Amino acid sequence: ASGSSSDASCLYLTEKTCPAGWRMFSSSCYLLSAESGSWEKGRQYCRDRGADLVVIDSSEEQTFLSEFIKKATWYWIGLTDRDEEGTWKWVDGTPLTQKTPSCICVLTLNYLARVPELVTCKKNLDTASKVIPTGPG
Repeated sequence: ASGSSSDASCLYLTEKTCPAGWRMFSSSCYLLSAESGSWEKGRQYCRDRGADLVVIDSSEEQTFLSEFIKKATWYWIGLTDRDEEGTWKWVDGTPLTQKTPSCICVLTLNYLARVPELVTCKKNLDTASKVIPTGPG
């Protein structure tokens, strides 16, 4: 819980949560789409839900995603060379680094083949208030 306040009968806790259907890892929420389409349509799908295509920030996050995504299915991630062919950047503007070399292989194969893929969205945890009674029940 990140904060609390109280009145005569209730204690209000502010807790970070993911929306229904999303899965939490670290301080982010992840959603796998049920629809397939182009990279652009996938990005819009995420944006319509207050998120963006996933930017993989660590090897731990990559491991989480590998386990979260079914091995038999392909998903778009937020890596693209749309601005300049061969220069790969994440959708948040950060360049591809040597720390994430295996991510590009999956996307390159799918991008070149223009295969419609499902989407992996990522967003920060939402803040939601939960009311916890403090008096006798």
